[in-house]
Amino acid sequence: MDPVVASNSGRIRQLQSKSYAEAVRANISADTTYSWEHYNPAYEPVDPKGTTHLSVLDNYGNAVALTTTVNLYWGAKVHDPQTGIVLNSEMDDFSIPGRSNAYRLEPSIYNYIIPHKRPLSSTTPTIIIEEDGTPGLVIGGSGGSRIVTGVFQAIVKNYLWGYSLLDTIKSPRLHHQLIPEVVTAERGSERRILEGLEERGHAVHLRGVGETSGGSVIQAVKGMDSGRVEAVADWWRKGGVSFFSSSPFPFSFLPSSPPCPSPPLFPSVLLPIDCALHVGVIRVTFSTLSLLA
Repeated sequence: MDPVVASNSGRIRQLQSKSYAEAVRANISADTTYSWEHYNPAYEPVDPKGTTHLSVLDNYGNAVALTTTVNLYWGAKVHDPQTGIVLNSEMDDFSIPGRSNAYRLEPSIYNYIIPHKRPLSSTTPTIIIEEDGTPGLVIGGSGGSRIVTGVFQAIVKNYLWGYSLLDTIKSPRLHHQLIPEVVTAERGSERRILEGLEERGHAVHLRGVGETSGGSVIQAVKGMDSGRVEAVADWWRKGGVSFFSSSPFPFSFLPSSPPCPSPPLFPSVLLPIDCALHVGVIRVTFSTLSLLA
């Protein structure tokens, strides 16, 4: 067994228990926020940056959510001269006692360096299985510590609030990582939401959109009840791309619509954000590597 799992098996069982979920729920107030000590933190995840995610749904209903990273931009800043492959800097994913990382995430007491141990990661590749056993939402993203909150908000918006997949991915996101004690909000967030957070005692910081502004980049594919498949790549935040195939697919085709122009790798002008709907049967969506963007 991996040492990071073996040495923390008790903690992992606790995190998966109903009693722990109830204790977390009881700590949440709809009326106010508290100082970070109130939430009894033990650790914070570390923050990768040179990250890409793929969400895949094939013609047999198989689903894959894959997040890969070289960690920081350009990884270890070393590449193999023959293949050109950039070597990762995953050692930075470990915690160093008494030292926070570039995003001011505090060191994890579960994440100190020991031989043969894997570092903790914020990557959150997720597949939601519907009640009939078929894959529903296949989702993940890049953006370091912002991945977890970005994926969680997308699930809530799509499944609980009824957002379309396009609106789920394009809508502004909030982020709070406990320390520092501030909510970051993307441009376009509703004023009433920000005011509501401030009324509850939160400090709110407005920023731009996407990873370059300290946000997340989310990619998703979803099999719909109608048998259709939808996919949205977060290209207006980072230049992600959605692919579709015209080969036989056991889902019905979307209605024909004007083709969506392919966005350039480094778009200087954003395309209409509803063009993600103008596709046939979509199979894969992914973001370009952070080290290229």
